[in-house]
Amino acid sequence: MTMLAIISALIVERIVGHLPEWTAPRVLRSYLAVWHRLLPFHRLWASAAAIPLLLAPPLALTLYLQSTMREPVPELLFSTLALILCLGPRDISEDVRRWLEAREAGDVENAEQLGNLLKQGPGRYDDAYLRSRNLLGSLFIQSHERLFGVLLWFLVLGPVGAVFYRVVSRLPKLMAERKLSPKYGEIVHSLAAWITARLTAVLYGLAGSLDDSIREYRRLANQTMLGWRGYTWALLAEVASGSIEFESKDGATEVPATLELAVQEVLRLQFRALMILLAGVAAGVVFA
Repeated sequence: MTMLAIISALIVERIVGHLPEWTAPRVLRSYLAVWHRLLPFHRLWASAAAIPLLLAPPLALTLYLQSTMREPVPELLFSTLALILCLGPRDISEDVRRWLEAREAGDVENAEQLGNLLKQGPGRYDDAYLRSRNLLGSLFIQSHERLFGVLLWFLVLGPVGAVFYRVVSRLPKLMAERKLSPKYGEIVHSLAAWITARLTAVLYGLAGSLDDSIREYRRLANQTMLGWRGYTWALLAEVASGSIEFESKDGATEVPATLELAVQEVLRLQFRALMILLAGVAAGVVFA
């Protein structure tokens, strides 16, 4: 059932992912606005209590709806719908395609704008010592936020897990938009991504150059200036980026010759990493 839900959701998301406003956080943005109007207390929104307050209703609703699905078909449809709504927004390959087309057409302004959107990372860590400031590293973080983070939480907790990561990954930015403190939202987001980011880095290592990924991991382990939250995103960006490196015939470590080729290789790595994850899920189903 889990495997079918994931495959169905990925197919639908791939088909409709080209739509510009697909799964934009309109519902979450409106949801936060309603809570803010109902409880206009600065101390509440500056405290840790704001996060469980915002998380409890969507998780409780999802858990309730999930518990009412007694038959396999409704359960499958509900799980698929939950995943479809939680993935994205948009397949990352669509945003990359638009960026490549803008570069090929010589549209510098549009290419720069699209590139900056792709470089957006988790909260204030855009400006930290991260390779997410680099487009390739940022794509690996985006891949986790749009795809692997949601899928891995779904594998653990079903639709509730997918909704949980969808909400916590977007709360910091939405709270900042409303001039609310995103501090505790960033902490919860980083906690939720602590394991999944590392698992995603492993998947990319298995899909590409595992030796180079391990080398990047060892190098990053010596960095003490990041803090545990910054380290999570740096590890995902740096270790996964190491997976696109390969060894030439003379033993030298090389990377794709151009930025365009490197970006396309990231997309191929994402596909291979996804296939490895699905193969692991299928094996778990067979041997369970």
